[in-house]
Amino acid sequence: MYSKEFLQDLSRCNRCKLCYTRRKVVVQKGDPKYGIMILGDTPSCEDDIIGEPFIGVLGRLLDKVLEECKLFNREKNFYRCLITNIVKCRTPKNRRPDIDEVNKCKSYLKDQLKVYKPKLIICLGMYSTQFMLNTDKKIGLLRGRMFFNKKHNFVVMGTWHPSFGIKQRRQKEVFVKDILNAIEYCKSVEHLIGVDEYGF
Repeated sequence: MYSKEFLQDLSRCNRCKLCYTRRKVVVQKGDPKYGIMILGDTPSCEDDIIGEPFIGVLGRLLDKVLEECKLFNREKNFYRCLITNIVKCRTPKNRRPDIDEVNKCKSYLKDQLKVYKPKLIICLGMYSTQFMLNTDKKIGLLRGRMFFNKKHNFVVMGTWHPSFGIKQRRQKEVFVKDILNAIEYCKSVEHLIGVDEYGF
């Protein structure tokens, strides 16, 4: 886990111009020990106020999906996954982060991958999926497919962003199915996610 000193240092980050418009640096929430990382792109307005990723309407939708996948216990407010974003500060008007902002911030994500060593990375939406796979293919071509990173020993799977789930209610079932399929895939590979480590 990150030390309090590191998180305090991160909260004062001024590597890019987003430090002038953000309210809080939004790092992560959840428990990384289960080997699953949920990766978005940038914090929302609500995230920026609270200082946690996926708060508000998008967070409630994501919680419902994760609850169905047994990755969230609502009564205990406990996540069996780590939730974070590529860029840790909100962009003005929630625009897509530019290259400089991503390049200045991606070392924090690399640190998270190094420290927590996730075995499954579930990317929410096109941007985070393209980023992790280093491709410009559309999410429709990538969604639900498993990509194994041999160098770092983890699986990347892209699915819809929660914002799309709000606009297309029927896609919520697809969202849940994608995550469950990814978990089952990793369960089938013994060295990735052990069966005993999953479920409440």
